[in-house]
Order: sequence, then C-alpha cells, then structure tokens
Amino acid sequence: ITEMELWDQDTIDLLKTEGYFEAAVEAQYDFEEQSHLVFVTLKAAPGPKAKVGAVRIEGGEETFSREELRDALGLKTGDDFSASKLDKGVTAIRAKFTGLRGFLNTRVTPEPKYDATANTVDLDLMVQPGQFAYVEARGFNISNKKLRELAPIFEEGAVDQDLIEEGEARVTRYMQQEGYFDAVVKSELIEIPPELGNAIQINYLITPGVKHEIVDVRIEGNQYFSTDEIRRRMKSRPGELLNRGVFSADLLEEDRRTIESMYRNAGFEGTAVTATLN
Repeated sequence: ITEMELWDQDTIDLLKTEGYFEAAVEAQYDFEEQSHLVFVTLKAAPGPKAKVGAVRIEGGEETFSREELRDALGLKTGDDFSASKLDKGVTAIRAKFTGLRGFLNTRVTPEPKYDATANTVDLDLMVQPGQFAYVEARGFNISNKKLRELAPIFEEGAVDQDLIEEGEARVTRYMQQEGYFDAVVKSELIEIPPELGNAIQINYLITPGVKHEIVDVRIEGNQYFSTDEIRRRMKSRPGELLNRGVFSADLLEEDRRTIESMYRNAGFEGTAVTATLN
C-alpha cells in the first residue's frame, strides 16, 4: 500500500468518525516541472451524514432508570451521529455513577453498528457500575462534601493504594490549615466481596492533637529584600481579626523555597533559608 493510499484511507476514517460512512476521497496531482514538486489535493465527497438508529443500554438499572441513562448519553434515534458525541455521552454516563452515586471503576462500553442500507448507526452500550465507595473521617468531624473534595478517588473515578495515600496527605494538609499542626492521619481500607455488595469503605483515622493559632510570622536576616517584599511572596499568614491565618507544613516549605529563589535570582547563589516553628 502506498503512502498516498494511506492518506486517502486516513481521511475516509476521519470522515466516518464524524458520521460520513459513505465518504469517498479522490487525490488530484499537480506536477510543477520547474521545482520538480508534486502538489496533492484530496477532494472529499462526504455523502449524507448518518443518523442514530436504535439505542439500547444494558446494565446499571439498579442505580439509574433507562430514561436517566439515555438523558445522560445525549443521543437519541434520529440525531446526527458522530464518534465525538458518543464519547461525550459515554463520559457523562460514567460521571453520573462516579459523581452522583460514588461508584468507582465504572465501565461503559459502546458498540456502534453501522447499517449501510438505512445509513444509521445502532448504539448498544453495556454499563458496569463498578464498586460503591464510602469515605468516612474518624476522630475529627469533616463534612461529607469536604471529604469528597479531599479524596482523590472521586476525581479519578478509581481506587488504588496510591490514591488512598494521596487522600491521607490531603486530609493532613486540611487539618494543618485548620490549626492542627501536629495532626496524624492514617487510612483503613475495608473491601466487601462482590457477592455481598461489591463495595469499599475508606476510613481516614485522624488524631488531631492540640489546635494552634499562628500569632506571628517572623523574618530574620534579610538584608537585600525588605520584610514587606518577602511577606508579599509568602503564602503563610498569621491570624487577624477576621482571618484565622493560613498555614501548613507544605506551605511553610514552599515559602522557604520561594525566599531562597528570590535571593538566588538576585545573584546571591549561596543563600540558605531555614524555617522553624516555635
């Protein structure tokens, strides 16, 4: 097969993804004798755009009705077909299970079937909801809404040990921002077998420690940049009348690196900055 035939086929395949299954592509060659170059023009005749035929969705009916899943798909009989619309609908169905019901590893498998006689695409979708996930904070009261923001499993729509540990780190940062600088967070994973419900529960076990307040942020030893210049670049903030302050171990380390970079970028290559809590 020649490279030109590959271009033709790639163009036809692209048109098919947009619903033009009867597309034809013809190559036109123009030779330029002076430069010895050949200019190639691909002329496409897309033909009529295919319509969506029958739409069938199997699975997931214990959680959402067929009508709810069809609405999420966003494609119905008679609509113009395109692969991008189908992909968007599949993503929306998956997000419905993950975002609204807390299911992880949800699989939505589409099987489009083109009917050349009617120029329609029948859509068969198989939905496998995956595992139901429940996340709970123990030892400290964190709202369910906030926990969903902190737990990366809901962002990713999946669960593994790395994501659980990332959740530990996020909960720890949240506790530090709330003033519990010595908080210790551990995780516990409980898996329920498929025959009993196919669910998982992740508990974040929190030992908050004593609550602290940031009363002051001191900067010492600065001789090139003023204290106000450095403070404007820092993210850690002491508490004020209507502001409880901003702090976490990560922010403190970020501020330390920021100050070092300020001096090194100004030509003070050997600058070292240390940060301590009192």
